[in-house]
Amino acid sequence: MILRRIAEHVKAQNWFAVRCDDVIVFDQGGAPMASLPERCELGLSDDEMAEGAAAILDPELERDLVRRLSDVDTKLTNYEHIIDRGRTLNAFLAEAKL
Repeated sequence: MILRRIAEHVKAQNWFAVRCDDVIVFDQGGAPMASLPERCELGLSDDEMAEGAAAILDPELERDLVRRLSDVDTKLTNYEHIIDRGRTLNAFLAEAKL
């Protein structure tokens, strides 16, 4: 199960977020984008950093994340189609009122 495999990674991510939280910036279109601060002191030993890197490079985790990203991409595509259908319906209803 993906949750068991990423549990340690999630703990590390939460620990990281407390020390070096994301910086939210906005692009020219106003869309929010998260980035890391320019500088951040984590206070990790070399062994701890190597352990964290090894957890992220786990091939099974990569496979699970690719599958999850594919699922999210499919949902976004479906939402776009639903939004388009809603716009078409709104236009139809607006014309019907005339």
